Amino acid sequence: MSSELGQGVPVSTAPAPATPLDHRVRAAAALANRTLPTPTPQLIHARKQTPAPAFDRDAYLADPAAYLDVASPGRAQSPAQPAADVPMITAVSGTAGTIPPLGSAVLKAQTEPGMPVTFTSWGLGSFDSGFPTITVAADEAGIACARFTASAGTVGQCPIIAASPVRGGTLRFLVTVSDR
Repeated sequence: MSSELGQGVPVSTAPAPATPLDHRVRAAAALANRTLPTPTPQLIHARKQTPAPAFDRDAYLADPAAYLDVASPGRAQSPAQPAADVPMITAVSGTAGTIPPLGSAVLKAQTEPGMPVTFTSWGLGSFDSGFPTITVAADEAGIACARFTASAGTVGQCPIIAASPVRGGTLRFLVTVSDR
């Protein structure tokens, strides 16, 4: 079970289960079976990344997976440019909370229905992608959810930011991992 930030829901102390996108599990299986792994999300290193091209709504709508499968931390710092006709991204759940070691918390953001939101952790821990960043599509109500899990040895504050290329502003979450 995961906790929504600010909701006071019990959290899991067990490690998050492997997901189909967990690159570590697939790589280990590929080595053991001597097979090629299935494609994994591509991680683009934030420091080495050239400026991201402008978000192309038509290209995204034509092939959302091509956009969602790229784990690019810089997207969380690339919201839509503010304008009178550009609404701001908003947090649906709280923006701060505490989880136990190896626990997880669900972060939620409001954007346009079906549009992407990128969540990036600047502390330890990872999302269901297995990386410290994930881009997810919002549901039909415009809610984008990402589960953050504290990795082994993580204690203290884990700042997380989120942004959408179709909404202005950046959300700042703070997940605190307790030492017990």
